[in-house]
Amino acid sequence: MKPSRFLNILLGLPLCFIGCIRDDVSSGQTLQTALYLFDSASNQILTYSDLSSLYGAPSVPIPSKVLTNVNLSQVTNLAWGGMTLDTQTDQLFLLSESGTVVRINRIREQTGSINSTDVTSFTLDPSQRAQNSKFSQASIDSVTHTLYVTENGDNLCRIWIITNAGSRLQNETIPLNVLQVTNDTGGRSVAADNGTVFTYADNGSSVLIGTDTVIGPRIRKGAPSGFQNANQIIGSATQLGTYGSLALDTANNVLFVGLHLQDGNQISTRPPVLAFDTGAFGLGFNQVPKFTLGDATSQRQIRVLAHGGNKAWLLALSSASSLGNNAVTIWMAPQSGSTFKTLLIPGTPSRIFKGLALDGNAN
Repeated sequence: MKPSRFLNILLGLPLCFIGCIRDDVSSGQTLQTALYLFDSASNQILTYSDLSSLYGAPSVPIPSKVLTNVNLSQVTNLAWGGMTLDTQTDQLFLLSESGTVVRINRIREQTGSINSTDVTSFTLDPSQRAQNSKFSQASIDSVTHTLYVTENGDNLCRIWIITNAGSRLQNETIPLNVLQVTNDTGGRSVAADNGTVFTYADNGSSVLIGTDTVIGPRIRKGAPSGFQNANQIIGSATQLGTYGSLALDTANNVLFVGLHLQDGNQISTRPPVLAFDTGAFGLGFNQVPKFTLGDATSQRQIRVLAHGGNKAWLLALSSASSLGNNAVTIWMAPQSGSTFKTLLIPGTPSRIFKGLALDGNAN
């Protein structure tokens, strides 16, 4: 490691837990990646235009831009993971727990007060909600421009499909177009790309693995038309636990699963982040992760994962409560044995993050 980088790490210790700055990673894998964070305490979007600079700084720098608009108050109670970016259309989507979506056009060009003509809000039909439900993770497919939103209610979970999300009108009410697996429950996560949809559920119908009948957490791979039973990963070898969040590495075809182990009362030695090859679905239920990440002792509270897609960054938001906090955990070029760095983003009042998005196509 270069001496100057080692000095930077030492200087940064009061603000964050540090892993090594990676010298073995090609700059093309990590450069030109922007980070967007929604702060529920101030209804602001914080933008860091260069994630590499944020990761390598000796102390947390001020954001490159702070974006504001009165309509952001509609998503103050942001859903966990309720922030997603269409990198092809340059549109950012924010989702509240109650089903309001705020879309911001030309997000890369915005500075300061967001131009109101670039802000649109619409609502998922309240009359078609599940009983006692909350919305959680959202994912936009940047190829098909379809928005997928997870809803978890009493005894069921499902995914809302919002086609043509980038052209929905102001105050439009979106009817239910559902992607659902009968008997799946506790589903709060979705990741989508190029017409493929991944989802996570705490439980569901049993499957037969050898001579054993198995229930419990599972991840599925499917399409807007549905999921096939064979295309799920479930079983003891998977190390899956409850309250999973998903993030997709489109460059390497890897699906990351972040686990909130504390609330799930899971085994203390279980790793908090699991990585699976997307091609492993359909090759058998009880798949072993390709690799794992994180510290089983200190990272038991992951609620949100986000990946740079075509860039080698994985970020997590963690919280012991449902309220969120100002901590952001970063892995550069996540792979087996990768270390992590956790930043505490300063602000008054204290920042509250429940959603973030990465832009691997930032200039």
